[in-house]
Amino acid sequence: MAGCKETLQKNIQDALNVKPTQSQTKSGPGRASMPLPGNTAAFRATLWTNLEKLMNQIYSACGQVQHLQKVLSKKRDPVTHICFIEELQKESEASILQSFWESATGILQREFAFAAENSTFIRQAFEGEYPKLLRLYNDLWKRLQQYSSNIVTTQSSDVIGDHKDKGMFEQIKGSDYR
Repeated sequence: MAGCKETLQKNIQDALNVKPTQSQTKSGPGRASMPLPGNTAAFRATLWTNLEKLMNQIYSACGQVQHLQKVLSKKRDPVTHICFIEELQKESEASILQSFWESATGILQREFAFAAENSTFIRQAFEGEYPKLLRLYNDLWKRLQQYSSNIVTTQSSDVIGDHKDKGMFEQIKGSDYR
């Protein structure tokens, strides 16, 4: 599962990497690497395309983790005849998928906040097109509902009404948009 988390973090960083869409003119001291004035629309289009691909990758990773959870719940230790999932749940009450989801949302929160702090273009795209960002996240959440029978959560499935899930977006938006 650590491999899935590392891959997810790399995918998030790649999706938010703005360097390929930025002009690569002479760089040096005092020269910022920014999109050309006419290139801002292309930058935003690339960013949103990357984020849509990222949501598909997150969905795929959750599917893999859910499959792992299914396999571990069916397989038993040949010596003790205890399900592997029972051994794992001795350490944590949360299911594997729930634990992965909490890690994934934490990674998303950190990486989005970091990208918004370090790039005014990403911050402006997130702020200016916040409904699009929220729609991407809500669509992902709806797609993941098929796995909800395997997750015991105290969180609401409505991201808009849930303060824990909403925290990632509110950090990006700032307190003036609440």
